[in-house]
Amino acid sequence: MFKIAVYIINAGLVALILYSMYLENSDKSVVIIIFYYPVLILLNLVTALVLRLFKKNAYKVFLSGALFLVILLMPVIVICSKLNL
Repeated sequence: MFKIAVYIINAGLVALILYSMYLENSDKSVVIIIFYYPVLILLNLVTALVLRLFKKNAYKVFLSGALFLVILLMPVIVICSKLNL
């Protein structure tokens, strides 16, 4: 259940980033995705590192969440280019 919650929160934050970029509707909207998406990846990695330092097995969930965000980086960039028409 915890794993699903982490993935849903990550997907919701990515959707929020894309929605805010869509609402901006200017040349600066690309900066939103360039700044906030790596921050989200780093947040997952830092959380995984802290949990690993405390010997919790939950770090694997955040590490895989960061991996999925890195894998989804290219589709997000394609979506951003389509939204910015």
